[in-house]
Amino acid sequence: MGILTGLNVEKNLSYQVTEALKGSTDVGEVIYQPGSRVPEVDFCAHDGSELCYVSKGEVVFGTEEGEVVVKEGEFHYLKKGELHFCRNDYENESRLLYILVK
Repeated sequence: MGILTGLNVEKNLSYQVTEALKGSTDVGEVIYQPGSRVPEVDFCAHDGSELCYVSKGEVVFGTEEGEVVVKEGEFHYLKKGELHFCRNDYENESRLLYILVK
């Protein structure tokens, strides 16, 4: 595991994609400790569409249009280039699985 950004956030790079998808698809897990936010300030965007699944806890997704809480067992979709952030406002660790399709 390596640090994604800031304190208390890790990105698990152990997931693999098939040879046919390499370069066009990124699959991974982000572990958010209580109080963590990515990015630490402002917004970020990706060069592809992102499907996110909260496998543990809850994650707040913020966009220019507002915030939504995604709970364990729920999905969230971000369009290519959509400005956003993710935050854990809760007392326990949260885990987010994502598929980024470029």
